[in-house]
Amino acid sequence: MFCKKKATLLVAILCVFAVSFVACSKKDAVSTGADGATSQEVTKADKKAEEKKAKESKKGASEVKLPTTPNAEEDFIVKLTKDGTGAVVTEYKGKSGVVYIPATIQGLPVKEVRNMPPTLEKISFRGTPEVIKSGAFDDTKIKTITLPDSIKEIESQAFINCIALESINLPASLEWVDGVTFTFCSNLKEIIIPDSLTSVRFPKGGESVFGGCSSLPLATQARLKQLGYKGSF
Repeated sequence: MFCKKKATLLVAILCVFAVSFVACSKKDAVSTGADGATSQEVTKADKKAEEKKAKESKKGASEVKLPTTPNAEEDFIVKLTKDGTGAVVTEYKGKSGVVYIPATIQGLPVKEVRNMPPTLEKISFRGTPEVIKSGAFDDTKIKTITLPDSIKEIESQAFINCIALESINLPASLEWVDGVTFTFCSNLKEIIIPDSLTSVRFPKGGESVFGGCSSLPLATQARLKQLGYKGSF
């Protein structure tokens, strides 16, 4: 009889331990944070916050889109190139912050671009311009630039102090980038460089072409070094 009671007591004690263990396990599995929220609730909240952030980022990226058709010729002030074979865009007088430069103006191909206003946000080109002139985009608020495959030369100071600039491409046709072209473009995070672009001429002693471009990823910096850039970032 004593043994039977002892066995019953032992079973009861084991049951108590088992129940306590399960309760502790559940408590650990659904722990509470400092604000009283469970880990599951925190995880769900974090996931929702990340989804909201992604949607807002996607929305912000789509707010400014390039137009599907070029701007009207009347939006630009132009002059003749020195060799008389093309047009030089010397000024944009339109109201939109998103510009699509046409291939031809007044029947002549657009070969050079200069003096874009500080209100620009995005710009793209149609046609075959060959030169981005000095000071064309300096101090503008432009964020994204898409250069055509015809660009061969980017002159000195073309993008200097474009602190809002985040993304630009270097076309496969590029041959020459002059001094302090991208100096102080501190928010430049992306330079799209095609594999077919294997070398670019930089000025001797042009250590500051990308000086101050501290936001560039290391892989992009390494790629620019491969192209022949010897300066700093």
